[in-house]
Amino acid sequence: MFTSDAHPGPFSRRSLIRYLAIGTGAAVLSPLAASCAQPAPAPAPTQAASQPAKAAEPAKPTEAPKSADASKPSGSGSEYVAKAQLASRPGNTVVRMATWTAAANLPTWTAALEAFQKKYEKIDVKLEHTPGSNYWDKLTVEYAGGTPPDIVYASPPDAQRIATQGMLLDLAQRIKDDKINLEDISPSAQRPYMWGGKIWGIACWMDTRYTIYNKTMFKEAGLPELPKTWNAPEFTVEKFVEYCQKLTNPSKQTWGYVFEGNSLAARMTWLHGADYWDSLDYPTKAVMDSPEGIAGFQWVQDLVHKYKVAPSTAENMGGSDPMFQTGKVGMIWGGFKSAASVHQVIKNFEWGISTVPMGKRQMSNISPQAFSIVSKTKIPNEAWTLLK
Repeated sequence: MFTSDAHPGPFSRRSLIRYLAIGTGAAVLSPLAASCAQPAPAPAPTQAASQPAKAAEPAKPTEAPKSADASKPSGSGSEYVAKAQLASRPGNTVVRMATWTAAANLPTWTAALEAFQKKYEKIDVKLEHTPGSNYWDKLTVEYAGGTPPDIVYASPPDAQRIATQGMLLDLAQRIKDDKINLEDISPSAQRPYMWGGKIWGIACWMDTRYTIYNKTMFKEAGLPELPKTWNAPEFTVEKFVEYCQKLTNPSKQTWGYVFEGNSLAARMTWLHGADYWDSLDYPTKAVMDSPEGIAGFQWVQDLVHKYKVAPSTAENMGGSDPMFQTGKVGMIWGGFKSAASVHQVIKNFEWGISTVPMGKRQMSNISPQAFSIVSKTKIPNEAWTLLK
């Protein structure tokens, strides 16, 4: 995405298809997570297309600061997991729990699982962290070989895909027997894991995206602070671009905005009235090539190539969070983990959170995750004890 050497010019249906093939990835293959009902089997993920040449940009961002505390998780998290592996007690049943969560979240996971092991003295947990797409590749190989983990952590589209492939257990009877009230969980988070009278996972998390901004940069650029309420009609997409232009300074190597990734860039088209599907409840076809979709993708491309206020996702130096921490990025879209964890390391500038800009509509996404039990587990009762 955003990696051609020249300005892409007017956005067409043909270029939209080419863009989607290169850029948006799995996020466009399923409806908005909160609104899935009866999903159809999703195709297995394919290898990403080779990356074109990088685009010329006004400035290169500085390298993200490195943590001085070696005990803190970094990178893929594999080193952290090796150091903080949960204790194993002889004779205990071991439940393998697989996750791809951000490395910054691993201390919280470990603390929770340590508390579980104190309560259930005969059950140990082996936390297996595999970041990125390798997580699903590993699960596929292990499942085929008969050695999969007992519990997996999955978003709605991934849970839907592997459930329709027979890789997950139906939890409906266990939920009924243990009198677990799923109404205690937000319907927007739980619904995508339920269809055909079966329940394939229990939602454990729901995040969204909002604007995280560098208050210090805003003040230095003579800009007002962003609104503190969701419904803020004064913060329009036009005002967003204006602010980005004032915050971008090649001589200081600053950017107005940095994309979290291709899928989040695609979601910005929603602000222009675009939709991924013809229905959020029972989708039958993709409608991203609608006039609103084409206008939205053109606007996203323009942030990089016309206004030159954002680097391409190929040049975002490891992600929007690390770049924001340098103090040289005005705005990003982030979620709870960004505001509550990742950005707590920031000491040299003031930052805040705000709403997303208003276009034809004001819309963000929700991102539920759930725990599910793998159908080939040999210890379903212990796995259920941990999951619930």
